[in-house]
Amino acid sequence: MSKIQIVLGKEGNQKFPILNAGVSRRHALLTIENNRWILEDLNSTNGTYISENGGPFRRISKVEITEDTCIRLGDGSINGYAFTAHHAIEEDPNNYSYEFEKLRRLRDELAARKAKAQNMRKNSSLVNLIVAIAILGVTFLPHISSQVRIIILRLGLLIPVLFTFIIQRNDQLQKIQDEQRRRVICPRCGHPLSDFEVDRESCSSCKAHS
Repeated sequence: MSKIQIVLGKEGNQKFPILNAGVSRRHALLTIENNRWILEDLNSTNGTYISENGGPFRRISKVEITEDTCIRLGDGSINGYAFTAHHAIEEDPNNYSYEFEKLRRLRDELAARKAKAQNMRKNSSLVNLIVAIAILGVTFLPHISSQVRIIILRLGLLIPVLFTFIIQRNDQLQKIQDEQRRRVICPRCGHPLSDFEVDRESCSSCKAHS
């Protein structure tokens, strides 16, 4: 690939318009050469930020990024402007097929993780039931004294509670759902996307599509 330089900003040469109030006229420079993507802030007023894999945005001065890096010019309010790095080289600025394909893969990965977490939650309930039945059965053994039976019954009440508490503390299901709300969003407006919208490759809010 030959060297490509794209000035990002209100007066930049990117193919899509940027009109947001918090974006400078010449905000940042994206250089692509030998499959290396370099993003450099051009002393913008409100800064240039990047996010990798749905992580928090961090301010940069000059850094190597990837085609999938999320770039934000300015702050996180409506005054800033965010987009996937790939979109800077997209011939049709209204075509978000690359981003929607990436979102579909992410959605499917999260769905698989969610199914696994749901199975773990079901298994925890089964384990609690088995433990309760086993402890109850032990109390019917003839050679156990009444005092020992009481101790076992108390433990029988405590163990399932502790087990449930540990499972809930490490419950991945809620974390996965939070991650989906944070990452499966429209590449244009940031609107959380439903499975239907991801499959249709279209945002019902801003009408971005593939």
